[in-house]
Amino acid sequence: MKIRCKTGKIRILPESNWLSLAMLAGLFVEALFLLLVLALDVLPFQYILAILITLFVIDAAIVVLLNNKSRGSLQRIVGLIVVVVVIHVLLFGNVYVYSTYDTLQKISRQKATWEIYNVMALKEGSYNDIEDADGKTLSVVDMDSKQLTEAKERLVTGYDVSYDSKSNMLDVGRKLVGDDGKTHDNLILVTSDNRKLINQQIKGFQEKTKVIYSMKVKKRTDDNAKRIDVTEESFNVLISGKDVWGKLKSTKSGLSDVNMVMTVNPKTKEVLLTSIPRDSYVTLHSYGAKDKLTHTGIFGEEETKQTIEDFLDIDINYEIAVNFSMLVDIINAIDGIDVYSDYDFKSAIAEYEYTKGWNHLTGRPALYFARERKAFFEGDMQRNKNQQKVLKATIEKVTSSKVLMTRYAGLLNAVEDKMYTNLSDRDIKKLARLTLKHMGRKWTVKTVNISGGTGMAPCYSMGGQNLSCVFPSEDTVLEAKEAIHDTMYPVDNTIKKNQKDEKTETGHTETEE
Repeated sequence: MKIRCKTGKIRILPESNWLSLAMLAGLFVEALFLLLVLALDVLPFQYILAILITLFVIDAAIVVLLNNKSRGSLQRIVGLIVVVVVIHVLLFGNVYVYSTYDTLQKISRQKATWEIYNVMALKEGSYNDIEDADGKTLSVVDMDSKQLTEAKERLVTGYDVSYDSKSNMLDVGRKLVGDDGKTHDNLILVTSDNRKLINQQIKGFQEKTKVIYSMKVKKRTDDNAKRIDVTEESFNVLISGKDVWGKLKSTKSGLSDVNMVMTVNPKTKEVLLTSIPRDSYVTLHSYGAKDKLTHTGIFGEEETKQTIEDFLDIDINYEIAVNFSMLVDIINAIDGIDVYSDYDFKSAIAEYEYTKGWNHLTGRPALYFARERKAFFEGDMQRNKNQQKVLKATIEKVTSSKVLMTRYAGLLNAVEDKMYTNLSDRDIKKLARLTLKHMGRKWTVKTVNISGGTGMAPCYSMGGQNLSCVFPSEDTVLEAKEAIHDTMYPVDNTIKKNQKDEKTETGHTETEE
């Protein structure tokens, strides 16, 4: 291939067919790489420009080297080596870019989520399988739930059952095992999450009962995100930690071990982590009754979100649900994190020990550091602080330029299939682009904790039964609200500070006079 110019002809493809094929192969791989990069839409413009300039310079050098007229010359050999190296590097880059694209699609795509419903009976009772339930009455909780309605209809259609509605979950459980331990040969219908709660509250329930039938009911995947431009406006994310290992299949299953609000200001590159004790005594959004925060999951994820919005007087824009496997895999992928322990302690549920001061932790030790509460006088309060320390250290290390460049593949594998979010792929790409654009500028991560005293109080979901709860201190709740507001609207905070300073100066002046 030749291009004419005033001084003669410029040859682009070499005369040798083999060299021409090698060069065309290189150009094809380059074109594919550029198409994937543009489709990914994560790199800032200056990065793309730098890639284009670099590839242009390399291609120009290859043209010059391969068009040397002397066969077997050093220039041709060097040119061929450059072509081979470029092809291999870009093939690796293509795999890298495609993996990123595929992972982002999997994370942001609205997944089908499922609720598991169980028909339960006594282990020593007369019901052994679902066929025995034909024509019988099942006790269920009285709740406005599309999933529960579907589960009931499916059982009615298949086995002609009827239902006896109870006002709360414990009354349903008592149809099998009473508070006095006596058993009753009946049938109940509960979700897997509610079954766990009943196990905790009714002594002997787990040992004396069995599941005779299970079914999965698909949950709605409505987009309830309050979307904004994540690179221009501050936003809040509800982070929930699930007591689950492996893939997060029933992604948004109700009950959560961790409830944390992450406030992000993309302009100032500040992140605020607000921890709320899981046993906080709060007012349910939809019922106006008091209950533990962790019990809001009984009524659905939306109830949890709306209750926290009421509690902190904020809008929650997005949600992220993660599981144990993801945390372990991410921390392992970045070669561990450094966290400061306030105490010497040993995990009550695993063989790990921690010393007061700085500890370098890999995945599982970091997980059990964040889960421990029995070792501390403050219990859940200290656990919340440790959870924040682990998350803060992880965010700071993941967003550093060195880790992003060298641990990229491991991070992708860590999050795939182990988290749910209603952040769109466009939102995630924008945030990634923002971080890359200001690579040298680190995100600042701050924390605030809501705390309070403990005591017994009646819980709505448990039929008014008195349970151990945390009563949030008004001062710490107010502090959290102000911290969230100041992170989201730092200009307002500056104005308030200036006004306060002016009043102080005026006061001094008046005193001097």
